[in-house]
Amino acid sequence: MLPKGFTPAPRETEADKSGVIQTLDRQLKTRVYLSIRRNGSKSWELPSATLNENETFLEGAQRATKSVAGDELELICLSNCPMGVTVSEFSEEEKMANEGFFGEKTFFMRVQHDDGNVNKEQISKFDDWGWLACDEMAERVSAEKGDDAALFYKYML
Repeated sequence: MLPKGFTPAPRETEADKSGVIQTLDRQLKTRVYLSIRRNGSKSWELPSATLNENETFLEGAQRATKSVAGDELELICLSNCPMGVTVSEFSEEEKMANEGFFGEKTFFMRVQHDDGNVNKEQISKFDDWGWLACDEMAERVSAEKGDDAALFYKYML
């Protein structure tokens, strides 16, 4: 029960009403995920990086996020276990160029925003970016890569 005379603030913010996605002041009823559209790409994706030698998945995920958003964003991670993985098979040419390896695995780690905000100068190097809710990310991925890829994001996030 709420105290008498107390009125909670609305969960829908001005950013929600205006469609602004480049702020954490939106979608207060759900989690939002930092998502980017790389230059020249039509696809929305989560920040990613190739692991360095002797680097853990978690260290790689934190480095990928900071390389996109800058050092002002403070992150926490509740687990060292990936929350999802995808496998992309190389073409025959790529297999030859990559010493016969079958393909590439992408591991997804959940790192959460703790404090701070993105560095506007650093993130402006991308065509677009935003804090997207699970449904918004799945909707964009579905339009770009199909329903199967969208389902992966919907269940993972």
